[in-house]
Amino acid sequence: MINRQFVKAVIFVFYFVLIPVLSFSQEDSIDIYRYSLKDLAEVKISTGSIKKAPVNVAPSNITIITKQMIDERGYQTLVDVCQDIPGFDFMMFNDGGGEYPGYSKNRGLGEIGNPEILIMINGIIQNSISFNWSLLWTYENMFIDVQQIEIIQGPGSVMYGAQAFTGVINIITRSKFSGVEAMSSYGSFNTWRNDIHLGANLNEDIHLSLALHQYHSDGDKGLNRFDPGGYYKNNYYPDIILADYDNEGNYVQNTANPLAGKLIPDGFNTSNMSQALRGGITYKKTEFGLFISEYTRGNSSINTPYEYDIAARESVSGYKTVHSYLENSKQINPKLNLNSLLVFRTGTILPITGFRYLYRFPELTKSYASYAYQTYIEEKLLYELSPESSVYIGIKAAYNRKNDRIISLGTYNNSHTSTNSSWIIAKEGGGLNQIKEYPVTFE
Repeated sequence: MINRQFVKAVIFVFYFVLIPVLSFSQEDSIDIYRYSLKDLAEVKISTGSIKKAPVNVAPSNITIITKQMIDERGYQTLVDVCQDIPGFDFMMFNDGGGEYPGYSKNRGLGEIGNPEILIMINGIIQNSISFNWSLLWTYENMFIDVQQIEIIQGPGSVMYGAQAFTGVINIITRSKFSGVEAMSSYGSFNTWRNDIHLGANLNEDIHLSLALHQYHSDGDKGLNRFDPGGYYKNNYYPDIILADYDNEGNYVQNTANPLAGKLIPDGFNTSNMSQALRGGITYKKTEFGLFISEYTRGNSSINTPYEYDIAARESVSGYKTVHSYLENSKQINPKLNLNSLLVFRTGTILPITGFRYLYRFPELTKSYASYAYQTYIEEKLLYELSPESSVYIGIKAAYNRKNDRIISLGTYNNSHTSTNSSWIIAKEGGGLNQIKEYPVTFE
């Protein structure tokens, strides 16, 4: 977990100490609206191709979103960007999605978590390791250090594998930014956001980049949202609790509900706390980078309050992703280039992810957890036969640890450790705090 106090301290120093002194940028500002058609056709892209190439020779249908477009359109999330791109449909995103990161479709295809589209940062895959859900759609991502976003509409499986079924989104960060850029905002429902990007050339061979992002919102609790069916207002607690465990840990059924006849609190939990850190250091043709992203937010409004206690603080979902990489590019001779990449990444459904039922186990939280990691190495050899043709040889070796979601039932645990009470055993009356082994797969 990113230390929130540390991040706040760094933000304070940047805003009130460094920015007044270092508020400048050595990066040229390019006005894309002054480009000629020839200039636009020669914009370089790296997604869907073996090497960087002008967009007019790209083998795929690619949409490019530049930093200038992000700034001028006020995009804050990847959902904001893709809502302006034909083919995307978002059924739910800022409400959260329980253990799933979101609900969306691309080109008419998609399901819970939408594993059909591939999301990358600088060519490094970000999809869930265990379940291939697409990630980084909302405020757990950041744009302050982004140079451009390349979106392929159509299969990219030849380059990236079966997970790139409906499209590929590649977020490319700025590589030679020097200076300080910062932004901050505050709005209703105690919603605030801080973003900082620092870049510096330590000498002619070493470049350092660091970006920090925080987003917080208490949420509107869904109180003023369109609700013609009355799903989130004026509902009553059930009269009977179908299944529960008493104070002695005994399994009981069909007991009277002490809250029967009382109104369920209106609305649902729409709080959001997201944070991210991205940094890198480049020495000549070698780069080391790190990206950490985490969110905790209210669960989705698809859950109905007469079944789930969706207004409770326990009704949240949390996810954390981390990746680090070491990349080296070497020109062996004028026609032969070798690119080496070593990546380690993790994906975790945080054990705080869960909810409470109203009609059974009302004082116990059904929680989810999952941990996976992946490491891989890639070697890419490119030989240019001529300016128009090249020979490309690539090899990739990967090691994966995947596991099923661990589903627990127990008292709410505010830490990032899961309960050891198996939901599968407890729901059938087998008792609390019964441990179940979940499958782990190594590849």
